[in-house]
Parts: sequence; structure tokens; C-alpha cells
Amino acid sequence: MLWPDTPLENANNYLKVILNTLNQVLEPDRPRGETAFFVERRQELYRLNPRARVMVDAELFTQQIGDGSLPALESAVNLYRDAISMGVMRRNG
Repeated sequence: MLWPDTPLENANNYLKVILNTLNQVLEPDRPRGETAFFVERRQELYRLNPRARVMVDAELFTQQIGDGSLPALESAVNLYRDAISMGVMRRNG
């Protein structure tokens, strides 16, 4: 459970608000009421749409480190630097 100390009804509401916000960020031009593309819902289950081309930077970082070549390592450092700067911006923003 994402919020173990929160009553179930409140936790469900938090999740709905977060998913709604996520869908708005991912698909800002999607007409209201139209099914979201990136986040699929089936009954009580949510998942990323397997047809969506989603890049997870943590996976890319791991691949680049494993490659070991200088260009790949430089790219991994840039990914890491970007992730840190985004975190700093969120905390200070």
C-alpha cells in the first residue's frame, strides 16, 4: 500500500488525484472523458500501456554503465546529473 497509515478511502482518493494529474501531464490535449493512452486501467489495476514508447532513464543509465565505453559513460553521467538537478529543482521550486 502506498499510504499504509491512511484510511483506505483517503488513500484511494489520493491515488485518483495523482493519476489524474499524471494523465494531464502526459496527455494535456486529451479530450475530457477520452481513455488515457499511457496509463491503462482495468478494474482496480493500473499499468503503463505496453504499446506506449516509454523510456525509463534508470534502465538506460544501467545499460550505459554496463556498456562501459566512454560515450556511454558520459551519457550515463549526464542522465545522473539531469536527475539530480530535477530533484533539486523540485525541493527548492
